[in-house]
Amino acid sequence: MLRNRFDQFGKNILHDTLRLRGEAQTETEVPPGDAQRIDLWFVPDATRQRAGPVWGGILAAISDAPAMIELWSEVPREKQFHICLRKRYAWHHVLELRDKCDWAMPPLWGISAGRPDGLLSRFGFEPAPEGPAGHYQTAAPGWQVRMVVIGELPRVRDTILLRLLGHRPVRRQAMQDLKALPEDALERRVAQPWLVRLKLDLEAADPTMLSPDDKETAMDMQEWYRQFERDLANRFKTEGQLQPLAHQFERRLARPLSPSERATLAERLREQGAERVSDVVLDLSPEDLAAWLSATNGH
Repeated sequence: MLRNRFDQFGKNILHDTLRLRGEAQTETEVPPGDAQRIDLWFVPDATRQRAGPVWGGILAAISDAPAMIELWSEVPREKQFHICLRKRYAWHHVLELRDKCDWAMPPLWGISAGRPDGLLSRFGFEPAPEGPAGHYQTAAPGWQVRMVVIGELPRVRDTILLRLLGHRPVRRQAMQDLKALPEDALERRVAQPWLVRLKLDLEAADPTMLSPDDKETAMDMQEWYRQFERDLANRFKTEGQLQPLAHQFERRLARPLSPSERATLAERLREQGAERVSDVVLDLSPEDLAAWLSATNGH
């Protein structure tokens, strides 16, 4: 059951990430019956592609075309891989019958927390030429099968959301990287609700069913949550102070603040505190005050 929680955590993260670029559906049933389910089925949407976030690396490649995505919180076995191939062929048949047209075979993306050495060698996977490390594809391009080994992904911003789906050391690093991002970062907005949910699930689990690794993960989650609570409290404090200070600035300047000036004011408030920013309103002329709001260093 605990493995199921980690699997669901991964599906939720990927769903909320990809829906920014198109239609994403988890647990997609493959008729007939409901015995087969695709972890995540994604179809890009042109409008969301234009308005959504600009990604690089693997997320960009996944969201470029309709794709079937399968996640494994452990290393997949060969039998599981064959099941995924069978689901893909069945789903392709369903798409053509439903839409009464030819469908290109959708790429199959396998995302694995661990490295499936047997699968990579037996099925002829090679490092994808477009990279990054941890991204593999079958030697014959017609197969349209990709494999992502989360534990091998580089520690860069483009991979944070994927690395949250990895084993504990990788997830712990990704959580640290997440905390280092600005409070309004897209990655934070996507991941934080599901990290909170995972923390609550771990706390509600029967302690006798937790492995030593699970218990250490629970401690990681508690450490992250304490920082999350502090950040949340600071944000609400800043937002509560921002409105009266913005009003003072607008009266001094005799005009409304622009969106960029308001954002700058919020940043100065976090960096310097309400007392220092209040002094600035009184000490500077309207011309100098406008320059202070436009300066990059706030001096």
